[in-house]
Amino acid sequence: MPTCRSCPASIIWATTDKGRSMPVDAAPDPDGNVELTYDQAGRAHAVVHGQPPMMVEGVLHMPHWATCLKPDEWRR
Repeated sequence: MPTCRSCPASIIWATTDKGRSMPVDAAPDPDGNVELTYDQAGRAHAVVHGQPPMMVEGVLHMPHWATCLKPDEWRR
């Protein structure tokens, strides 16, 4: 499993509905707002829900930039 280049966290790279790459914490988080779905090839897709997520049946994850120890290294 990949890890963040700025901290030791395990992450999953997912694609958003706009086709952008998004780092997501690998560990589920009940406070998260990202639901991961997978296509037949095993690629992760991020479904971002509003805050707080309403009635989501899947497992939620946190976007990694919300928990990274050094997020400023990657901000544009």
